[in-house]
Amino acid sequence: LRPDAEALVYDALELQKYCNGTVRPDPSKLPTVFPPKNPLPQSNAVYVDGTKGEDSNSGSIDKPVKTISHALTMKAGTVVIRAGTYYIQETLKMGVEHNGMTVTNYPGEEVWLSGGRKLENLQWKKSSLKGFNIWEADLSSIMTDDKEISELRVDGQRAWMARFPNANPESQYWPIGYLTSSTHDWTTPKISPTPNPATLVNVTGRTWDSFFTNYSGGINGTCSIYDPPFSFWCQNLPTPGKGSDCSGCFTYNIPGGVRTNNSLPKTYPSLTKTGTKNKAFLSAWRAYHWANWKFEIDSYHAKNTTDIIFGKGGFQGGRGGPGSDYYIENVIEELDVVGEYYFDIDTKMLYISSNTTAGTPPSADSEIIAVTEKDLLSITSPSKTTPVKDVKITGIGFRDTRQTMLEPHGVPSGGDWSLERMGVVFIEN
Repeated sequence: LRPDAEALVYDALELQKYCNGTVRPDPSKLPTVFPPKNPLPQSNAVYVDGTKGEDSNSGSIDKPVKTISHALTMKAGTVVIRAGTYYIQETLKMGVEHNGMTVTNYPGEEVWLSGGRKLENLQWKKSSLKGFNIWEADLSSIMTDDKEISELRVDGQRAWMARFPNANPESQYWPIGYLTSSTHDWTTPKISPTPNPATLVNVTGRTWDSFFTNYSGGINGTCSIYDPPFSFWCQNLPTPGKGSDCSGCFTYNIPGGVRTNNSLPKTYPSLTKTGTKNKAFLSAWRAYHWANWKFEIDSYHAKNTTDIIFGKGGFQGGRGGPGSDYYIENVIEELDVVGEYYFDIDTKMLYISSNTTAGTPPSADSEIIAVTEKDLLSITSPSKTTPVKDVKITGIGFRDTRQTMLEPHGVPSGGDWSLERMGVVFIEN
């Protein structure tokens, strides 16, 4: 635990609520750890300065290069990065050619790698959308690809996709901002578990694992949504657990949708629009709150029960079955409170409910960061026989990376959970 983070940990764990009598650490009295003051290298160094540098420079302390990616192509023992936030739009990659390299901050200077894009010189116009103080800006010169904006940072504060029911994800948690359901509201799986379409296999000889030394599973079938498409729970009859009859076991499956029973409005024009790149999402608890799911909304049917049909998703947990409480997001018709935004990928228009006096646009002095990237640094070797060695990353902060719940997940064992094989910093040797 970083000693300078004690107050943040106290707040994150809500110790004032759950541990009566504990005293919040005084941040002003905590030691300063970041940024570190590591000594400068005496030789074989390349310097990076995002403000004053040019990639055509030599990389000396007096003539730094501009980008970290260019610095990594230069043969150096150390890459020294000057103060600033570096917006990474393409993952920085390191391999065996960087063996022995150190990437560090300049002594005492804060260096951040951000997965966002800085939105500058925006021309705000009052929007015709209904809601509190909604403004729009054209991002076509900045968002030149088809990436979604998974979050915004407005003057350091998080803004979130327009959602229903409303809730501030920074301060309001379940049950606030959720709709309720019964198990019967969750519709038939798109891939039926009966008869089981999976290929059944036995996994044996895992001597390092005393509990799952030998176990069975299924490939493909209802597990085809995983990467790799395998799980203990995709077999026909799960092997009874030790000392139990495996109560509650069933062949893995996820619902194909949910009947909202008119908990949502009858019409959402944005959800019935065809030929659009925009996606709306439904986030849900699995029944009994055993894991969280996220789905793309494939279609929305405003009829007697108002059904939502799911597309990609549901692989964020290892067990299936019906869902529980849920909410929808990235729906432009739900942009109605301060803190929410909507980005239209088709038109490149950003809509935001501004925390300013009604009738006035967001301040021109506001710093707005669009979060778009998930991987900032990758360190990988071509094979186990030629590993990456002695690479050191120090004094660098990482921030503003996008949500990854809809990235590929896999079930790594015979357990109940699924994981992503990715990270802001990804290392594989």
